[in-house]
Amino acid sequence: LLLQRGDIAKKKYATVIFADEMFDGYNKKDFTEVNQENFESFLDECYKKAKINPNDIKYLEAHGCGVKVKSYPRPLKG
Repeated sequence: LLLQRGDIAKKKYATVIFADEMFDGYNKKDFTEVNQENFESFLDECYKKAKINPNDIKYLEAHGCGVKVKSYPRPLKG
């Protein structure tokens, strides 16, 4: 993934309109495990902060922990 300022990019394939991060906390069982309720709450807050209607989203890169078994696509609800 290469991010570049739009005014100097030769081609634009997408526009990043909002970015945020979260750490789900340490879990003794598995620190890479995502708590689904916390994740959904985090996304709801992101939509509000960015003033985005979730139904208008075409693509969302939401989770990439770098652990093969945990980095799998999940469908968006809604």
